[in-house]
Amino acid sequence: MAGLVIPMPKAAFFDNDGNPLAGGLLYAYVAGTLTPKDTFTTSALDVANVNPVILDSSGRATIYLTLGEGYKFVLKTSAGVSVWTQDNVMVPAAAATPANPTEIVVHAGATAGSGGIAETTMQTYTLPGATLAANGNAVRVTAQFDLAANGNNKQVRLYFGATVIADTGVVTVQTGGVVEAMVVRTGAATQIAWGRVLLGGTVQAVVTLSAPTETLTGDLIIKLTGESAGAADISGQLMIVETLKKAA
Repeated sequence: MAGLVIPMPKAAFFDNDGNPLAGGLLYAYVAGTLTPKDTFTTSALDVANVNPVILDSSGRATIYLTLGEGYKFVLKTSAGVSVWTQDNVMVPAAAATPANPTEIVVHAGATAGSGGIAETTMQTYTLPGATLAANGNAVRVTAQFDLAANGNNKQVRLYFGATVIADTGVVTVQTGGVVEAMVVRTGAATQIAWGRVLLGGTVQAVVTLSAPTETLTGDLIIKLTGESAGAADISGQLMIVETLKKAA
């Protein structure tokens, strides 16, 4: 673990001879002007200092500044004699939060197959509208399921809206399985997608390439379905949805 040099917890000011500026006065203005500008006594910026800030007997004061803004400072002695002026002191802005940060959503399992031959939704997630707000933004989905120990036909599909983006095809095996897919926005209503299937830890030759045309401005359903010849032949165990923002 790396260490950090302690930041200066209090601002300290000195006269032109290097002595602590006891009782000194620090005036704060909007950069490039003589319009007074608040500084603060707390990091929450909820308690303003007096302006000018009056330094203690050791020439110190607690001063917090507003991120992303510019200041002009004028330092004077307690008698009002100017010591120095410093204009255009720019405070760095806070690091921006990505408009579409990576989000991981985990869903608990639900049994499918109770509808017999009918395709049944096992897992579902509503992707909020405008999540994929820019070309290159993407969503990645990983879903896990179990197949019962019988010879019944079974099929698992993963949907992005109305588009199938991963499909096991019809299988009769007893095993655990995973479907994985990635969808990348290429336009307001166009995407490219790929998906693959793993059964029993082996990557299958079932790779789905598609070009969805889902409208992304509104909410969109991502779902995992199961279809089988018998009740409860397939159970959805987990679905993970990640939204990914294209690097700037």
